[in-house]
Amino acid sequence: MGKAAEKADEQEGAAVMAKNRIKISILGSDYIIASEEEENYVRQIAAETEKRIAGITRDNPRLSVTMAAVLAALDYCDEAVKATESADNLRSQIKDYLEDSSQARMEADEARRENEKLKKEVQTLRSRLEHQAAEPKKSAQVPGRTVAAPAPISRPAGQNRAYSQPAPEQKEKSTLDQEIMEFFQSGEAEE
Repeated sequence: MGKAAEKADEQEGAAVMAKNRIKISILGSDYIIASEEEENYVRQIAAETEKRIAGITRDNPRLSVTMAAVLAALDYCDEAVKATESADNLRSQIKDYLEDSSQARMEADEARRENEKLKKEVQTLRSRLEHQAAEPKKSAQVPGRTVAAPAPISRPAGQNRAYSQPAPEQKEKSTLDQEIMEFFQSGEAEE
């Protein structure tokens, strides 16, 4: 025997030594099973196998033990394939749920950021409005005439959710222009 063959035999022997050797009996036949599983687990599997084969032979008395064992093996293979498919399906569903959850989390974070941005914008606009209301009117007033109301807050083109008020310089200029026009128009009407 060559050294390579001896080494292979040693490795194979080491692998067998790591396994548990368990003697089981199924329908009167004894088997020695080498397994890495615990002895109790192997005995449970043997008992379930014996129960399945006995059930098949009881339902079909003309079948031999060998034929019943083949049918039991087919049943177990069928169950294993279906269990694997079911597990794969569940893994796929869990993966989809995790992706959906991640997407929803990202959308919620984006909505929170947008909400905070809008709150700051509202606060800035309120502050600006309060500041403008506190300032004395700089426009010239004509005796006996009322000053036109300031322009309403309008939505600028291109902005979806934000509202703003025209710049103070534009509003004051517009109001002053109106007052001057009204003054000259009323002067013409009196002449």
